[in-house]
Formats: sequence, C-alpha cells, structure tokens
Amino acid sequence: SKLTNESLKSLRMGDENIWARLYEDYIRKDRPEWIDSIQARELSRMYEIIRHNRIGMTAQNLKLATMDGDSIETNELQAEYLVIYFYDPGCGHCSVELPKLHHEFYPKYKDKGLEVIAFDITSNIDAWKKFVDNNKLTDWINCIDPDYKSNYWKYYDTSGVPMIYVLDKNKKIIAKKIDLKNLEKLFEYYTQNN
Repeated sequence: SKLTNESLKSLRMGDENIWARLYEDYIRKDRPEWIDSIQARELSRMYEIIRHNRIGMTAQNLKLATMDGDSIETNELQAEYLVIYFYDPGCGHCSVELPKLHHEFYPKYKDKGLEVIAFDITSNIDAWKKFVDNNKLTDWINCIDPDYKSNYWKYYDTSGVPMIYVLDKNKKIIAKKIDLKNLEKLFEYYTQNN
C-alpha cells in the first residue's frame, strides 16, 4: 500500500512503473480485500492511461496526416530523438510553449538528430493550418488526425495538453510529461553523454 501510494504521488518520471507493475502483478489479478470496488475501478482507470506509454516502453506507432496531405508513421521516422508534442491550438499554454519549442529549442538540437512531430489533437483542419502558419512552424512535421483513426488517446496520455513524449532512436520512451525547461536539461545531458 505504501509503495503504491508513494509511486502514485511521485513527480519523478518512471515512478509510475512501480505502481503499474504492482497493479499488473497483484491488484488486477487478485484484488486485495483492503481495496474496495470503487478504488479498484479508479486504479484501473489510472492504469489504462499509462498502460502503453511508460518510460522504457516502445512507443505505439501512429499513422498521421501531414500538412501536405501525405501521411507518416511515427515509428518509421529515422531520428536519434523524436519529440511528439500533443497540443490544441486553442490552449493558451500550448500557444505560448509550442512556438518557443520551435524557435528556441528545435534549432539547437535538430543537427544533433532531433525530429519533432507537432500533433494537433483537434479535428479542425482550418484552425490547425492557421495556427501553424501564424506561428511559422513549417520546418518540422505538423500532423493532425481529424477522423481520430490513429486512436492516439489509447496509447498516449493526452488528458492534458501540451503533452510531450521523447523517444530515442529505437522508439523507446525516454521522457514524458516534461516542460521545456526540463526538456532542455534532458537534451543537454543526452547530447553530451551519447
């Protein structure tokens, strides 16, 4: 109980693996009597959000539409590091942070193997194109899934935006739910030590 509670409250990336494993190996299989049905449903709901996107897991491949009308598959992109940035153009925080990511962070690391997919999770293609053009975000991969065919919400926690996932060249998740300041620290570390 203490280990589950501590890992659920932790703000450190990867600690969700602790309670997820406890859930998989202990709670889901044979619910202990100290967990009532309401708690069990809530733990199950929380587990479903992170089931496919924990640190160290291979990221789920997504097939997405690009600005030029083509489609890409996220796991087929060849990059040392891939940032998938889920956003909503109507989100105030996204409209501030995404241009910073593009204009300040991306130029520093694109020659070191960084690729970025900026993924608008809404279905409004016109608003998406206007947002990309107005913010001059045209030299990286801009995607949308207006018909929701990729089922991205099943595989990535996008319950809040912006949501950042960082994948390595093997498409393993090495960071998630990270802000730009800490993303900068992460890339400084990885690019200096790899």
